[in-house]
Amino acid sequence: MEGEKMGKKTLKSNTKAEHSKVLWPFEPSDQFILAKIMKLLEDALYASDIWEAMEYLMAARGLLRGLKEDRGAPTKAADI
Repeated sequence: MEGEKMGKKTLKSNTKAEHSKVLWPFEPSDQFILAKIMKLLEDALYASDIWEAMEYLMAARGLLRGLKEDRGAPTKAADI
């Protein structure tokens, strides 16, 4: 009985993982781009004014969209 419950729980969590829409960085180039995005987001937090922060955020957004397009994921909010 205990093993059967555990098996169903594992199967359910595995199904959720397989159908996840999260883009995981498997390639080294993806990992590099994500590190760059994180740096841009950090720079936006420490920007001296709103316009500088917006520049960093727009740059991060462009890199993220490029990463999604390479993976074939939807890039518009309406498509998600």
